[in-house]
Amino acid sequence: MNANETILRSLIAHDDEWGRLYQQELAELLAIMDEAHDRALSGIATLWGKVAETKEHIDATYTDAAKRVKARLDADMPSVGKDESAYIRVLIGEVAQGVALKSSKILWAEVAKLPAASGLTLYQLADNMAVDNIADVVTTVQQGLQAEKTLAEVVRDLRGTVVTKARWVKGKYVPGVYEGGVMTTDTRETEMFARTAIMHVGNSAREAFYEANADIIKAYMRVEVLDERTCIECGIADGRMYKVDEPRPSLPAHPNCRGFYAPVLKSYRELGVDIDELPAGVRASMDGAVPQYKTWRDVVAEGSAARQDAILGPTRARLYRGGMKLDSFVKDGKLVPIKELKQ
Repeated sequence: MNANETILRSLIAHDDEWGRLYQQELAELLAIMDEAHDRALSGIATLWGKVAETKEHIDATYTDAAKRVKARLDADMPSVGKDESAYIRVLIGEVAQGVALKSSKILWAEVAKLPAASGLTLYQLADNMAVDNIADVVTTVQQGLQAEKTLAEVVRDLRGTVVTKARWVKGKYVPGVYEGGVMTTDTRETEMFARTAIMHVGNSAREAFYEANADIIKAYMRVEVLDERTCIECGIADGRMYKVDEPRPSLPAHPNCRGFYAPVLKSYRELGVDIDELPAGVRASMDGAVPQYKTWRDVVAEGSAARQDAILGPTRARLYRGGMKLDSFVKDGKLVPIKELKQ
């Protein structure tokens, strides 16, 4: 296995660590949002029928929650960036034996100002999450009042059916489980936000290292998680190679995006290193070869009709099996509507 194959496999395996960090951050953020939901419901019950006061209470509740979410980011994300910087340096150092690596630093204050997804910073995404919660809750309450629903009915519309209540176990928050309800839908937005935060900071730490050591890198490979949750836009970009000086899309590409870039190191010869002077065990390790990788396209091509339906959707899968190219599904980085594809 050469250096670039080792790097790629290690980065893919490292997704498990990012998954652990995501679950940890999600629990922290859900504790904040669940408390906001409970506070909103309490205020709605107390102010039942008073539209203006209820709206003001809901607005204040979720605006405060956004502030707490941002404070949580300030507390958690610096260590995420620091740990990822250390990880990528050790990984590259282990495979690029005999090559001097430059140090890189990542400051949370700087990362916080960078677009995390859809052109928005994490702080802006947190504010948007609050705005969405406010709009959903206020609209549900107003519609309930207009329909002359009871308070209990409106609360059920908001919270849904409780499967298990939220609780604290040995100092750790365990979110409640609910079925249906506006607040259940908004909880999914919290899940996307937590994953986006981890991916953004982790990718930023790697990019800082790549930039500092661009002289040993000749290309970047875009890598996506190969499962049915990967969107078609990202799937089609999976495996694409970018030269070091070639512009490439920043990642995460959208909220909940799980893509990253794997560096393709130059060969020892390309770096001007005399291979014969290196120990025999590492002579072939840095040969500059692009790592072999089963891409999203391969998964689709090799999948059964049922798997293709799950990945592409039934209509696009039928068009694909009928001879339409995968690239036809995306234009300018956006999914082409099915109606347009049929035409």
